Amino acid sequence: EEEVGERAPRRTDTASIMILNWNGRDFLARLLPSLRKAVQQHGGEHQIILIDNGSEDDSIDFVRAEFPEVELVCHDTNHGFVEGYNLAWSAATRDIVVLLNNDMVVDEGFLGPLLSGFEDPRTFAVSSQIFLADSDARRVETGLTGGRLDFGVFKVHHDEPDEHLTELVPVLWAGGGSAAFDRRRLQELGGFDKLFAPFYFEDTSLSYQAWKRGWNVLLAPTSKVVHEHQGSTSRLMSPQTIARIQRRNQHLFVWSNLTDLGPTLASSLLLPLNVARLALGNRGTTLWTRAWLETCAVLSTLPRLPSILSSRARNAKSARRSDAEVFDLAHSLHRLERSRVKTPRKARLDLLMLAARVPRQGVDGSWGLFEQIRVLGRRHRITLFTLMDVPDDRRHLDALRPYVHRLEAHVIHREVDTLDLHHKTPERLRRYYSAPKIRQRVSTLLRCERFDLLQVDYLEMASLVSGLIHGLRSVHVVHEPMFRAVELRQLGGLIPRMLRYLRLAQAINFEVRLYRQFAKLVCLSSKDAEHIQQWLPQASMSVNPIGADVERIVPCAPSTGHTLLSVANFGHPPNVDGTIWFVNRVFPRVRAEVPNVTVRLVGRGPTDDIVALAENPGVELVGYVEDLGPEMEACALTLAAVREGGGLRTKVLESFAYGRTAVVTPIGAAGIVAEDGVEFRIGVDERETADAIVELLHDDEKRHAMEESARELVLLNYTNELMADRSEVIFGELMT
Repeated sequence: EEEVGERAPRRTDTASIMILNWNGRDFLARLLPSLRKAVQQHGGEHQIILIDNGSEDDSIDFVRAEFPEVELVCHDTNHGFVEGYNLAWSAATRDIVVLLNNDMVVDEGFLGPLLSGFEDPRTFAVSSQIFLADSDARRVETGLTGGRLDFGVFKVHHDEPDEHLTELVPVLWAGGGSAAFDRRRLQELGGFDKLFAPFYFEDTSLSYQAWKRGWNVLLAPTSKVVHEHQGSTSRLMSPQTIARIQRRNQHLFVWSNLTDLGPTLASSLLLPLNVARLALGNRGTTLWTRAWLETCAVLSTLPRLPSILSSRARNAKSARRSDAEVFDLAHSLHRLERSRVKTPRKARLDLLMLAARVPRQGVDGSWGLFEQIRVLGRRHRITLFTLMDVPDDRRHLDALRPYVHRLEAHVIHREVDTLDLHHKTPERLRRYYSAPKIRQRVSTLLRCERFDLLQVDYLEMASLVSGLIHGLRSVHVVHEPMFRAVELRQLGGLIPRMLRYLRLAQAINFEVRLYRQFAKLVCLSSKDAEHIQQWLPQASMSVNPIGADVERIVPCAPSTGHTLLSVANFGHPPNVDGTIWFVNRVFPRVRAEVPNVTVRLVGRGPTDDIVALAENPGVELVGYVEDLGPEMEACALTLAAVREGGGLRTKVLESFAYGRTAVVTPIGAAGIVAEDGVEFRIGVDERETADAIVELLHDDEKRHAMEESARELVLLNYTNELMADRSEVIFGELMT
């Protein structure tokens, strides 16, 4: 980082405000009155300079007559944006220079937030938030700028800031028509690079070089301007010429600024392919026209090759940050703040939690996450971002609000983002969890939210944030490894089994690439952790089983009767498979020994196959119930008859909390530290499962002893408080 103490302190209460103008009398009639009000409100001794680029209208006469406080710098001809400003820097006398396009209108309070951003000595530039004059138009520029290198092509974007966002956040570049700059550093960089004359990407290059030198570029969201997009350039050149210059300078930016080996090789070796990609990817004209535009853009860079090499050498020599560091810091407040100072240990953390489904109290497996939020919300400040899929999720959101600082929920958009010819991403995730709008929203949240640590729950959300979390203190809670579920899937026939091996290979490849991005992986069971480490031995792993709400769940009286209870969310395929297997293969064996036995199937969303099971003697389809208490009170045993999948069966822990023992399969028992014959019984196949049920139905004394042991086990190892304590240990490991 720069030794800021060597520089003379800069004044941040006043600025030189510079406006570049060409035949913009009508624009100035809107900008200057708004600027006058803003200057009067701020109260500083500001300098306003109009740089006229050889206007042929009455712009100069209008300013002299109506705004005598404005200083004039007049060029004889139109030098374009780059040279127009470069020739006028000497007129600015203040430490901070604010640049405004003439087709802007400024908010009355836009100056204060801009200048306050320079209180940090490392700040190079602070940009305003930009709104469009046409409020119904899509906001193609916002001030929250970003970019990425896509196989050698530099792609820029503007994210849309949250309405609640008020603090400074990092951006990749500060717009040359709506931002403030440190004048001395601006001159040290040589102003705008002539390589980009007459306009486009000159401000991006300037800001990028500031980032490379160890300075920061920020957005002040509360500083607001309104822009009539391309109000000036559209009167100067044809759309085709503007597009060609824009594309040319897009290439020039990469070649002159990005010096890491990867970007250098990609932008050079893949140039022919990228020209074709850009031509095919654009819309609005014929393919021939687009191809000709891209070809001309590349050819027009050739005369500037000496300048490219000169800029590249100069920029590389003065760089203190790598390209990778710049992109990391410019796209995350979290990463930028960590780079400034070492974060002190905090008793109360700011947690950002992302969940692919709404955590619901007492409903399906998501109640474990609900309980974690409920307990951690008392100790820390949680911002929760979650996706909604069913209409009644909104009532569950209301149940969450008391425990979170801020809650943001979005309906899942079934919109496929990108083509995936090689099937790198599983079809379900790509189809339902890759919508550009949702991913853009998450990206904005990650870059603007202040948080100490990020927790991502469920594979679907992990897939959605892939590529966005590099360098973050991040935890991914693996509720159920996908490749584990594929590996255990019960299939018949040669072809289905062969296809399973193909899907297993795809799942392993996908998950390994995904898991590598997280600083820490947390599994619900040790079995899942062991399976993941087979393929990713270097991963930092922890195990944190879900806890049960023993404060809310009142233990039932000792069981009586011959009723079996199966609780399952039938939207989860392993639950459907296990229920069908139990009713068809196990339950007849039980009825042969205990004729009056019944099984009650409780759960949301029964499929047609599950509904058909109710035709069997002794099978009762209950469906969803709001309160499990009466069902638990009336049953003698609970079941976890699952043959597929991973994770930890929360239904077993919930049964234990109610004071009920269970008969489970080995997969149903996975991850639960309990002893067969003490807290529950494990049946390896249909015969053992049926025998265990019959034995416990006939032996009330043994069953009651196991019920007491099951409740004690939950109190000892699986409470919400213990789950939260283990979470805090994991968080502490990442905070050190």
